[in-house]
Amino acid sequence: DYSLIKAAVLKATEEADIVLLNAGSSAGTEDFTVHVVAELGEVLTHGVATRPGKPVIVGMINETPIIGLPGYPVSA
Repeated sequence: DYSLIKAAVLKATEEADIVLLNAGSSAGTEDFTVHVVAELGEVLTHGVATRPGKPVIVGMINETPIIGLPGYPVSA
């Protein structure tokens, strides 16, 4: 649920020094992480040239670093 993820991420950025999000970083229909980060702050990168962690997200929200990890355990 997009709105629940958005609310949880916003709350986490207010309480933590860094936020790690597990799963939802790829390009599936329910992978909302990059959209939430973009709406609340800035996406610094969505994807790296390293496999298996290619779909990682790195961003900033309210001066808090956000790392969106891929859901597949090997990729994360």
